[in-house]
Amino acid sequence: MAIGGITSNARAFGQHLARVRRQVPFAAAQALTTTAFSGRRRVVERTYPQAFEVRNKGFARRAFRVKKARKTDLVAAVFDDLGRANLLLHARGGVKRPRGGSLAVPSKNVRRGTRGVVKGQRPEALRGNPKVFKKRLRKPEPALWQETRRGLKLLYTMERAVRLRRRFRFEEDLTRLVRAELPINYRRALAHAIRTAR
Repeated sequence: MAIGGITSNARAFGQHLARVRRQVPFAAAQALTTTAFSGRRRVVERTYPQAFEVRNKGFARRAFRVKKARKTDLVAAVFDDLGRANLLLHARGGVKRPRGGSLAVPSKNVRRGTRGVVKGQRPEALRGNPKVFKKRLRKPEPALWQETRRGLKLLYTMERAVRLRRRFRFEEDLTRLVRAELPINYRRALAHAIRTAR
C-alpha cells in the first residue's frame, strides 16, 4: 500500500517538474522583458535628465525602445532607436570626428530650442549672411563670428575633433537595476506561470 502511494506521488511530482520545466523559458522571457521596461522608465525619467539639460521632453521617450525577450530568444534590451545625439559616445566617452572638414561647436551665444540649435542659427543657415564671417583665433582652425552693434560675437569654433566625457550613466544605471529587479521579476513570473500552467 505504501509502495503504491509513493509511486503515485512520484508520478505526480514528475508531472509537476515537467510542467515547471516547460514554464521556465516563458517565465525567463517575461522577467527579462519586465526588467527591460523598468530600465527604460529609469533611463527616461532619471538617467537621461541627470546627464543632459532637457529641452525636448519627448526626445528620450521617443529615442529609447525595448526589444522584448521571447521563449526562443532570451534577450531583452533597452536601445537608442533614433541613433541621434551621440548617446553612445556620451555613455562611454570618446572622440567625435567630423564627416568632412571640421565640427562647428556652438558657443553660448547660439540660441537653442527643443531640437538643439535653432534652424536660423545653424552654420548652413548663416552661410549667406553678410554679417557672419570666419576669422582665425590663435588656433589653426577658424571660428565663425557675427558682427553686431556691440561688436563681434563668437558663434562657433571649428574643431577637427571634440572629446566627449563620459556623462550619461546609461550602462551603469541599467546594470544596477537589472541586478536588483531581475531575480524578483523572475520569481514572480515563474510562480504565475506555474499557477496558470495547464
